[in-house]
Amino acid sequence: MLADQEGYTDCKNDKSYFDDINQSNDNFKKIQACAEWEILDKGGSFLPNDKATTEFAVITAVKSIGLQFISANDKPIRTDSEIIHFYKEKTGDRFDNQSYIDADYATKILNNTKQIKEGIKLKNSGSVEYKDNVKKIDTSSIKIQGNQATTLQPVKVGDILVIEPCDAYPSGKALKIKKVKGENIEFTTPGLDEFLGAYTFSGEASPVVTAVSSSDKDTTVKIETGNADTTPTVTPAAITPLALAGNEIPTSTSTSPFNYDIKLSKKVGNVKISGTISLKKLIMRVDEFNAVGITVKNCNAHLSYDLESKISVSGKTETKIPVRVDAKLFGVLGAAIKITVKIGIDGSVSVISSTTVTETMKYKQGALPIFRQTNTPPQTDLELKVKGYVNPEICIAGEVFNVDMFDFGGTIGVFNAEASTNKYGCLDIKAYVPLDLFINSQDSVLGKLKIKISWKIWDSKSSKIKKQWHIESGKIVAKCTTPKPTTTKPATTQAGKHPTVGNWRKAYTNFLKKYLAEADYPEACGFSLVYIDNDDAPELVIRDGNGHSAAAHVYTCINSKVVKLVGDLGGTYGMIGYIEKGELVSSDVCYHGVETRTIYRIDAGTCKKVVTLFNNAGDTPEGKTPTYEVNDKKVKQSEYTRAWKKYKDRKWVYSLDSDMILTLDNIESIAS
Repeated sequence: MLADQEGYTDCKNDKSYFDDINQSNDNFKKIQACAEWEILDKGGSFLPNDKATTEFAVITAVKSIGLQFISANDKPIRTDSEIIHFYKEKTGDRFDNQSYIDADYATKILNNTKQIKEGIKLKNSGSVEYKDNVKKIDTSSIKIQGNQATTLQPVKVGDILVIEPCDAYPSGKALKIKKVKGENIEFTTPGLDEFLGAYTFSGEASPVVTAVSSSDKDTTVKIETGNADTTPTVTPAAITPLALAGNEIPTSTSTSPFNYDIKLSKKVGNVKISGTISLKKLIMRVDEFNAVGITVKNCNAHLSYDLESKISVSGKTETKIPVRVDAKLFGVLGAAIKITVKIGIDGSVSVISSTTVTETMKYKQGALPIFRQTNTPPQTDLELKVKGYVNPEICIAGEVFNVDMFDFGGTIGVFNAEASTNKYGCLDIKAYVPLDLFINSQDSVLGKLKIKISWKIWDSKSSKIKKQWHIESGKIVAKCTTPKPTTTKPATTQAGKHPTVGNWRKAYTNFLKKYLAEADYPEACGFSLVYIDNDDAPELVIRDGNGHSAAAHVYTCINSKVVKLVGDLGGTYGMIGYIEKGELVSSDVCYHGVETRTIYRIDAGTCKKVVTLFNNAGDTPEGKTPTYEVNDKKVKQSEYTRAWKKYKDRKWVYSLDSDMILTLDNIESIAS
């Protein structure tokens, strides 16, 4: 990236929106290095003493949406002329390409670009992977009645069968085998965490309203499905995690059922209040959603809706009517829309709506605070129409963070949050307000590109508005109360068996800092310290990504130097299994029913392969014989089972349990 070439080391350079700007102009190089929306400029002035042109402003603003995003969901654009034509086509704006930009026109361009992005309808697509014990089955191979079924497919207690979406089960179906007697089985419904591996989704869909209620005991509310506009939509059945197994999610052009009328009534003395709040065009737009099992890895989603109210008041009174609407999208993202109807003594009616979007999965630990957005429209009499909007930004450390949009100093800011696991195994949450440069900004970056203008942008370190929490067992606490884990290791029975460890803290710290500087996407990487053998130093496990193909690399420390034990363990999501102080490491790779498990022994600074186990039972068609291998030699299933049984019941722990994101703060936390 040019940010590195220009010496702007504090820039966040993970969004390559400006890769194809004219690189022959030094001024444009600096703009590319420093104006990539939400990065930190070190305070220098832009030279030469020229304003940015309208053409350049339009090109950079459209690129802030992402050319790949536009090309994938609207029309392919690549060149500057195609970008200009696309902008004019979408906005109807006509301008002289070489005219200079001023702050007012820059604001107009940014607002137009925001509307362009919101107006692009996402193509609905997704993918899903299942866990190792999951078997696919079609409806021709199983007959289900209640919680019992008959099947010719060989199954055992604990297996999970998955029927992917079909005519009989539009949302798909998952079954966990409870009892087996011949061809007859009993089953329960497994949780998402029991059968789901990695899955992704992007697109636009209508969440299903699951409940409507009021905390006011004197208020009666009920919900009815209203008549909706005929617009392309995705039905809830088409976007369950099971339905993500296809590359393209089907859409429906039939009349959408996702408009709702909330009927409410309340009596205050002799005054009767009654009417309807219409919740229309309830749409969840998901630019990106990635999860592994029940852990949400990242999410960029927007919930939008229209509210219309028709409320009649039979006399003079003053009161508030609280209404809560709960909705859910494909069983994972939930939305709670809180609506407050205010009745004034003068008969005026106003509505305030606040929306919280959060994951609905359950976590064993690490529940995080939820940030909320409130939209307060001006008061109107009897008729009200407002636009609700909430934007959860990218999720960090496996949790979904909601974003609070608010106004400070005349500029809209985004309340960002970062989470990291500290050296005691607890969660530290750091929230801050960066200076926003794109969405609704009144003082945009393009407006600031004038003669000799210097500007700074707040990041997590320089922000003037910061908050910090410490979380233990899902609760915010004032300070860490978790005792520091002991690093004292039992003395070995064989004197001199292990080489000298040295200063492993300093060695690992320096090694990780170098790794951080060289990593292309450090925010996707992680590391953990785990005790595998019986020396005085933990082993260092580095995760080089966060996808299925990510690899794990295991290191140890000898004489204050970092030594690689084993690496390139790909297809593992970057994690290993290990026996604490048991000297064993396991690399487990499973893809579409094919499993490869390799076990290594680590001792005295060396690593040796113990055994490799392979089977394709989950990918073998019914009636065919699966392949089983031990150390690359074909064997019978019974021999394979005996070989695996030696290790299966050990107390395996996984490095992901103590994984920390690869950040400078986390690296420095191990130095002392």
